[in-house]
Amino acid sequence: MNISNQTRVFQELYNVPRETMTRFTEYHDLLLKFQKKTNLIGSGTISSVWTRHFGDSAKLINRIISFKKKTTDIIKVCDVGSGAGFPGLACFLILSDQKHQVKMTLIESNRKKCEFLHLVKQKLMLSVGIINERVERIEEKYDIIMSRAVAPLHVLLGLLIHLSNKNTILLLPKGKTYQKEIENAKKLWNFSYKVVKNNNQLDKSGGVTLEITNLKKNN
Repeated sequence: MNISNQTRVFQELYNVPRETMTRFTEYHDLLLKFQKKTNLIGSGTISSVWTRHFGDSAKLINRIISFKKKTTDIIKVCDVGSGAGFPGLACFLILSDQKHQVKMTLIESNRKKCEFLHLVKQKLMLSVGIINERVERIEEKYDIIMSRAVAPLHVLLGLLIHLSNKNTILLLPKGKTYQKEIENAKKLWNFSYKVVKNNNQLDKSGGVTLEITNLKKNN
């Protein structure tokens, strides 16, 4: 799918207004420029940023909005291992343009990737928090935790549990082997989950989003 078709599908699927598309285009251009000196994304996905990264991030927005409707408070969301800003920064760009009040924190241990996140934050004037630290050292609690392509599920849950409270939702994009990951994770962790399959227009690989709640360590 060429860039023109990618942007069209992305805009139509998520009803992204023209002004926000302009901001995403600037984000896209900054990413490609920074990619030349720092490995932000896999080289095989450079030609499909709009579908593989922007689209795969934006699919989480409805769940964030749904959570937001249940409270009058500003919800606290974090993206662990944010890398180039996926999914957290991409989600926040749309959410902020739609006037949804969300406190977004991007957690990334790699200094050079954090430099890129700060660059996008400055250029697009986004009010996101950026923490250059290992997740194990973060003491904050969050309402929604997102993490994409960081670790297998049984390992990832161990990295995230201390950030969660009893009502926290984990939104975790996973590939087609998600069922095996769930089976392995259940040996160590007790949790409820929902599987949301990816839209075929963006992803035909069989990928999903796991919505995990009630996370506890097995006795």
